[in-house]
Amino acid sequence: LYDQDHNGVLERDDYELLAHAVATGRGHAPGSDAHEAITRRYLTQFERYKAVADFSRDGRIAIDEWIDFFEIVIADGDAFSHVVSSTVDLMFEMFDVDESTTLEPSEVLALRRAFGVREDEGFSATFAALDTNGDGALSGAEVRAAIEVFFRSDEPSEPGNHFFGPLAPP
Repeated sequence: LYDQDHNGVLERDDYELLAHAVATGRGHAPGSDAHEAITRRYLTQFERYKAVADFSRDGRIAIDEWIDFFEIVIADGDAFSHVVSSTVDLMFEMFDVDESTTLEPSEVLALRRAFGVREDEGFSATFAALDTNGDGALSGAEVRAAIEVFFRSDEPSEPGNHFFGPLAPP
């Protein structure tokens, strides 16, 4: 998801591209204060991940480093909770455009578009399954639960594994 240029490693450029997609998706022109603020926020996230996941210290996070990092994080309940919470907080900060403290379907679709995820006909069913209280929007708790499933479950049918879009074929 974060590897925006699809070169197999996470680099500063990926987070700049992602920030640009988020900012322009929200209508902020390059160079505007809002665009720059979003860019700073994503670059801060990259620097934090790089500090703990760039085991080779080459300024990039290779896929094996990313997987090793998340294996460590998933095994440590407190670390996992922190990573999930900070991820969800960033999602809401960037995509809860109406500041309702929930993510409506259009906001989740905007998130997916920013990450370059293709549209799929299963979105409505996935969204409905994640919306456990049936109010038509995802609360922070519902998104946290989906993200936890995304990281911890190997079961393809789990709705949380489809939060970011359809799974790639094996």
